Amino acid sequence: MTNNKQLARGFRNNNPLNIEHSNNEWKGMAEVQTDERFVQFKDIVWGIRAAFKTLHTYRHRWRCLTLRQIISRWCPPKEKGNNTEAYIKFVARKCNLNPDELLPSTRTSETLWCNIVKAMIQMECGRDVHSDRIHEAWRRAFEPCNL
Repeated sequence: MTNNKQLARGFRNNNPLNIEHSNNEWKGMAEVQTDERFVQFKDIVWGIRAAFKTLHTYRHRWRCLTLRQIISRWCPPKEKGNNTEAYIKFVARKCNLNPDELLPSTRTSETLWCNIVKAMIQMECGRDVHSDRIHEAWRRAFEPCNL
């Protein structure tokens, strides 16, 4: 974690997709949690890994099969301040996707899902993370030795 107040909160927390506290005990969580709303991680790769795990759950447990369904759950329109449609359009444009097309499994399409997460990080924090870090997080989330 970093204390640089000029960085977006997601970067300060090593949680660039702003995963909220829940009952989950995420791998790589910082031992001390000082942000009341969002989880803090020891390293940004752990925060991105948690995002992949969450998206995987959306895709496979909650049957969010399209970008529109996933982002509508991630950034629900009923939550104050969310512009869900702008979020969907931004990620779809960045990834050259139709927001209503069926997406492949998170475990089998590394490049596509890394691009989606990269665009979501841009939307959440105003800038992205180097692709190598995102791919490392995907591997930590889905390679058999890391499950």
